[in-house]
Amino acid sequence: MDGNQFDQLTATLGSRTPRRSLVSVLAISAMALPVASVEARRKKRKKKTCKPPARKCGKLCLEVLSDPANCGSCGRVCAAGEGCVDGTCTLQCPPGQNPCDAGCISENSCCANSECDSTGECTVAACLENTCTVLNRPDATSCELGECRNGACTTCIARRDACLGDSQCCGYTLGGIYCLSNLHVDRIACSDEGLHCCGFWRTSCEGDCDCCGGFECRGGQCCGSVGTICGISSDCCDGNCVSSLCA
Repeated sequence: MDGNQFDQLTATLGSRTPRRSLVSVLAISAMALPVASVEARRKKRKKKTCKPPARKCGKLCLEVLSDPANCGSCGRVCAAGEGCVDGTCTLQCPPGQNPCDAGCISENSCCANSECDSTGECTVAACLENTCTVLNRPDATSCELGECRNGACTTCIARRDACLGDSQCCGYTLGGIYCLSNLHVDRIACSDEGLHCCGFWRTSCEGDCDCCGGFECRGGQCCGSVGTICGISSDCCDGNCVSSLCA
């Protein structure tokens, strides 16, 4: 209300209303103005909010979870061929196909190893060229019965235990483990002269009795003592291989 309007109001009221009543009317009017102004601002403020999950972008409330022109945030535009899914730009594939990396693949294909199921403890499933493929774990990999051989868990005999043939010994498929005598002339703690699973060159060991007779355990590996057959110097405990014999 400007000055001229106020003067006109007071003149009109003054000619018809006693002075005391006029003062009361003006006071009430003055008190009502701020209240009305606050209420108007409050209503205006309420009009600006958006109902979740919509978000205010400029003067508009937009569905940023599904709007490809405002995906996840105001003004974030998805590329051609992409749609907005849960606020993320996602490649849109035709029916019967699923997105994978930067393209689309058949819904019957795989995109990651986690989508493939293994069939046993000696096999592993992997996604190769978008196809689930079952692969055998390496031979001699430990399993519940003993070790994996050609994708199957096979019972086998540990080092120092009696055996009837090489294939019964754990680690035979990797080479270096055989069913032979592990008796050492100066190692009375080793087994008798019977056949036991034991190791040859560079196989792991904890003591001489893990190695076949004539081989010793040094540095955690079986090596040839003097007079045993060798192919290279490292086959021999002292590092000397002369004419195919450790010297």
